Amino acid sequence: MKKALLILAGSVFVLAGCQDEAPSEPIGKAPAEQASENVTVTVTEGIQTIQSAATSTLRPETEQTEQPRLTHTARNSLDWEGPYFGTLPCADCSGIATTLTLNFDGTYSYDQTYLGKGEEGEYKSTGEFVWNSKGDTITLSKEDDSQQFFVAENALMMLDVDGNKVEGEMADNYTLVQQE
Repeated sequence: MKKALLILAGSVFVLAGCQDEAPSEPIGKAPAEQASENVTVTVTEGIQTIQSAATSTLRPETEQTEQPRLTHTARNSLDWEGPYFGTLPCADCSGIATTLTLNFDGTYSYDQTYLGKGEEGEYKSTGEFVWNSKGDTITLSKEDDSQQFFVAENALMMLDVDGNKVEGEMADNYTLVQQE
């Protein structure tokens, strides 16, 4: 009970200090050092309405255009750099043991061993790769037939000659897995 009375008494004092008294002098007649040329004061039936025509001083109007949002892509969101391993299907052998290492500077090394072919079934190359405009696919240099790979989380998916993901029962066999 004492707490309620104390809170009530405190509220009375606070509200007593907040009276709706009109200023003795209209705001429009304030001293020159307080007046602003960007403020319009209108007095209607004793009620003052203030409108400000202030503009933002944070950035000039020409710079207030909205910046494009950063789009998250495999290129800027995933840890794609490093070696990828897998065994790709082969038409005339038991598989192609493949290692593709992607470097942050846009270079790669590509090692393939055609299983069951001996030394003549080894292929090694290096070159530069490029990202597509969406930032989700890389294309190896022409020396490697411009082979394309879709970049996924910890994996590269080999694409067909038209740049499409391989579909069907064998689709999983066209994936290289990233190793740490």
